[in-house]
Amino acid sequence: MPRMTRQSVCIPQEISNYIIGYLHSDASALLCCSLVCKAWLFSSREYLFQVVALNHQNVDSFASLIISSLSTIPPHVKRLQLVPEHIDRRWLRRLVPFLEVFTSVTILRLENVDWVSLPPTSRANLFSNLRLTLTSLHLRDIVFETFGDVVDIICDLPLLRSVDLEGVNWGDTKRSSTIVKYLPPSVKELRLQACPLRKFLAWLHAQTPIPIIDHLDIGPIGESDILEVARYIVFLGHRLHTLKMSFRCEENGHRCSDNFVFDANTSQTAPTPLDSKDNSSFRISAEFRKRVGGGTCSSVSQLTHLRSIHIKDFVQASSGATHRGVRTLVSITSFNLQEVVMEVTLGKVAELDVHTIDWDFLDRVFATPIYANVRMVKFRVRGAVKRDALAALLSSRLPQCVERGILLFE
Repeated sequence: MPRMTRQSVCIPQEISNYIIGYLHSDASALLCCSLVCKAWLFSSREYLFQVVALNHQNVDSFASLIISSLSTIPPHVKRLQLVPEHIDRRWLRRLVPFLEVFTSVTILRLENVDWVSLPPTSRANLFSNLRLTLTSLHLRDIVFETFGDVVDIICDLPLLRSVDLEGVNWGDTKRSSTIVKYLPPSVKELRLQACPLRKFLAWLHAQTPIPIIDHLDIGPIGESDILEVARYIVFLGHRLHTLKMSFRCEENGHRCSDNFVFDANTSQTAPTPLDSKDNSSFRISAEFRKRVGGGTCSSVSQLTHLRSIHIKDFVQASSGATHRGVRTLVSITSFNLQEVVMEVTLGKVAELDVHTIDWDFLDRVFATPIYANVRMVKFRVRGAVKRDALAALLSSRLPQCVERGILLFE
């Protein structure tokens, strides 16, 4: 009888990658896989080092891993986060020489760094290897010398699709200067939070052609920002698909300014709020004007292909009655709208009634034909309030949304 022999089966690398891909979020399992064989080591590292976040605690140990020319880690890093716990004049300067080995990074987050103290050569070297790979740039809590420094970074990355600025500021915000560089045409997502909105939007308006994006996340919008924000929203018009916005608390209260309309000097004409062929929409719009004493937002009504609207401060415990969120929702004219997201930040359920929002009216707004294709009306609950109790209360006040099965809480 012939003797049985064992034959090892070699699994193709593509299949190994596919199998290990199911463990992409399980770090401990990936570590075990990396010890099995060289092929699995390669497959697991693709996920183990896909996201690298460097801070004061781990930067030295990580630098020791990549300093060798034989290191196999750098090619797997796709998302790089440079997030020191506190501002350190030397931290980023020391790190820049090690970053030259990262040639595959597509997403960069730079936060809480001392940019002003960084030498010009270090600034240039930081982005030199990222020019042809980076598609998403996130800058957080950084003070630059000039607005031109911010523009230089953005415009020197030709493949960018997403620009995210939060808590970013620069020296003299009042000084007027001509910036001749242009936003990369590949940018389609723009997020501007807690930064000088007017300056950035004025730069966009000064370009020829004006950049077109389909995803805008902007705020908090103050009275001094309204004109520039509205002008840009009107320009985007039907090309804007997603709008996220928040409003700044002003000393004169929380009611949405009637100045939040398109620039009267433009040649564009605002469409009638809601749908001119629908009597119920007219009645809702007229009722809103009667209740609040002001018109709808003509700039928002220009967004005829809007798919998603997100109002970040729809209800806040620290604010008084606000009509801005409702005004925005009444102003929508897009039959393509699929989702409405409203953030509610409260300490307890009873604080909801501090706000003079007419929930019955809002429920009827969501029942108009404009909202017929909406698949979700979602409340994102923040603060110490009990979510289940708040959900029960809002469900009782928005019965038509409940009946359609579109009311959600997160």
